[in-house]
Order: sequence, then C-alpha cells, then structure tokens
Amino acid sequence: MTEIPVSVAAPELFGTGPLLGNLDRLRELRDFGFTALELWSPWQVDSTNVAEVRAALDSLGMTVSCVSSPSYLHGETTGEGGRLIAASITLAAELGAGRVNTYFGHGGTGDDRAAASTYARMVEPLLRQADAADVTIVLENEFDAFGHDPEHYDISRRARSLHHLVRLVDHPRFRLNFDAANFACAGENVAAAAALLAPDVGYVHVKDVVTVAPEEDGGAPEWNRYTDGDNAYRTVQLGTGEVPWSEVLDRLAAVGYDGPFTLEPHCRADALFTQLAVSRSYIQGSVA
Repeated sequence: MTEIPVSVAAPELFGTGPLLGNLDRLRELRDFGFTALELWSPWQVDSTNVAEVRAALDSLGMTVSCVSSPSYLHGETTGEGGRLIAASITLAAELGAGRVNTYFGHGGTGDDRAAASTYARMVEPLLRQADAADVTIVLENEFDAFGHDPEHYDISRRARSLHHLVRLVDHPRFRLNFDAANFACAGENVAAAAALLAPDVGYVHVKDVVTVAPEEDGGAPEWNRYTDGDNAYRTVQLGTGEVPWSEVLDRLAAVGYDGPFTLEPHCRADALFTQLAVSRSYIQGSVA
C-alpha cells in the first residue's frame, strides 16, 4: 500500500511565530510521524533566514511541501501581493518545495470575468518566474473569513469562476489549492466543486466545518469559529462535519491526484496532535 503524502500547515504549530526558536515543537511533530510542512512567509521563513531554516529542517529529516504567503493579487494597489508571491517563489526553490500558495484578492466591480482577465495579466510575469524556478503557483479558494470582502468580489469563492480562470491563465505552472471547507463556508456545493475542478488541483488543504448559529459564542472552545456574511461556521474533527470528504477524495483520486494533503485542523493547541493523527488516518484510509 502506497502511503499518501500528508503535511502540516506550520501556523497550526506556531501561529504567526517563527520556526527558528521553536525547534522543540518541530521535533515533537517529527517524532509524532510528520515530516513535511507548509511554511508561511514572512512568518516562518524569509530571505534573511531561509538557509538557516533549510539547515534546521534537513537536520530533522523534514521537508517543505509548500511556501504560503498572505498574498492577495487582484485589487491590491501597492504591489505587495506580487512582491510576496515573487519572494515565495524564490524561497520555495531554495527550500526544495514544489509550490507556492497564493490568494486571489477582491476589489473591482463584481464582474468575475473582468476580474479574471485582470488577474491573468497580473500573474503572467510571476508564472514566468515560477517556470524558471521549477515551482508551481497554486491559488487557494477563499471565503470572507476576515471581513475584507463583504461584497464577495473574490472570484475564488465560486467554483465556476475558478474553472474559467484556470483556462484563461492556461499555464502548466498555475494550479488550484482545493480547500473543500472553504468552499463550504462560501456556500458552494462542495461535491459539485470537486467534480468540476479536480483536474485543475495541484494542492489540497484539509479541515472540516459545521454550520452554527450566528449567535453561538464559545460553544466548542477547542475549535475555531468563522463567519461569512450572515453565516457562521465552526471547525470540527475531520470526517464529522458537513464537508463531503469521501466524494472530494474520490474525485481527486479519479484524476490521479495523490498528494500532498496539508492538514490544518484549526483547533486548540493542546488538541492539535490528536486531531492531526485523526486527520492523517482519515486521509490515508480514504485514499489508499
């Protein structure tokens, strides 16, 4: 039986803190059987410490599955999103990671096709850089978790708009980071999204959610609570929520996707390793 590659999103361990200086926590994760990480820049790694981070991970026998950054591209007027993506591509190449995780952004007029065209122009030079570095840019689908997009202009929350975007960009170094729980929080039909987008997926984030009453506060303190407009959600143990994970995994397997699956249970720190183990077992048992 082939073991499916599973990694852990480093913010689950460190939040927005550094990797260096927290190596005991990293050793604990390694000893628990996890040897791959998604690192965030500039939080866990940046240009000033990438060599030291690489050496620390090498010494622990750990690898990097992806470099992520809070990199909105569309509607970001300062150019910071593009700079973050460019820096992440360089970091990913130096760390031996095959992909960088990015975000669409918002702004514009609410015309998804116009937004897609603008984004396609903006991402073009970054894709040239990624191609030269042997790195793939993946775009994560989002919902309005932080209240930045009350008009829901971020086209990544809609599967059909993402489907159009991938075909418009039309580049082998551009793929999707399929986050099924984010689609659920955006009000999308997750199974239909998986059926439509599975051939375009190059990375997967793994968590589960349930809908809760908007007025719920502190009902399950070991889990995170999110809102999207008037709707509220809470993370839960993988496989016990509203995300049809068995259908999602079947769709991905049907097109040959075999990892990595990056775990981000979004739970309280003292429950993290238990939930990572549950999530790993669920993925391995469902995909194998």
